[in-house]
Amino acid sequence: MSRLLLLTVLAVAGCSGDGTGSKPTPVRYSIYVDGTNTGTPGPYCSVSMSTPAFLSLTSQPQVLDSVVAQLTVKAGRYPVSWSVDYFNSSGGYNGTISSGFNDSTDVPGGMYFYC
Repeated sequence: MSRLLLLTVLAVAGCSGDGTGSKPTPVRYSIYVDGTNTGTPGPYCSVSMSTPAFLSLTSQPQVLDSVVAQLTVKAGRYPVSWSVDYFNSSGGYNGTISSGFNDSTDVPGGMYFYC
């Protein structure tokens, strides 16, 4: 009987992850796009992010807008990958600015873009 109890305890301990039973709590990551200089049909911008979360948002005239992702990761510093496409007053493509190779961000946290 004691061998069966020992095997049960070992099996439960082996399935609990890191042995403490703790799991990362959900954290939020946001991007904010300030459309103060946005007009119709332009200028405007479109923000895309692929790390630490998949998020995208297009600026709206005179609106501070946001989008939020809930991540199940440990709080800390993570690599960030983003790009912003800019469009001129006619709505035509004007260029892209992207994150650098070594850019990082805090999670939980967020980034602010002014368009």
